[in-house]
Amino acid sequence: MSDKKTIISFALPIISFAIIISFLAFTKPAAVGFTIVNANITPLNQALEADVTLITSPNELIPENAAITVMLDNSSASLTIKEFIEMSGQEYNHQYGKFEKIGYEGNGYTGNYTYKLPLSAFGLNREIKAGEHTLRVQIKYMDLVLFEKESPVIIS
Repeated sequence: MSDKKTIISFALPIISFAIIISFLAFTKPAAVGFTIVNANITPLNQALEADVTLITSPNELIPENAAITVMLDNSSASLTIKEFIEMSGQEYNHQYGKFEKIGYEGNGYTGNYTYKLPLSAFGLNREIKAGEHTLRVQIKYMDLVLFEKESPVIIS
């Protein structure tokens, strides 16, 4: 009986680890993009606050004049990638290069960096009432959407 418990105690973590590795191998997660974290509502004025995070990759160049647009219901506000990165105050790698997927050649940002700004930095009207709302973040270059993430916000 104790041999069964010993085998299970060793096999369970190994099987769990194998399942996680298999999931990651099949889904092929990418590190480039946005995440919206720490969404909070202040009770007095019902202002939504969240952090918008941009993660760059050394394998890709994001055009400096691409726009980051944040939309909350029918309101929207934008910053260029250049403005977003400079406002974050973080170190960056600005260089000339290509982003072949979209046919871009010029100055842009690359490297293994993470930039974060609060939603309030966009100048967006963040006042919301009780109910269901949609928060959407987009990276757009000209008419091409490079990345988009939509998150529901429910206030009761």
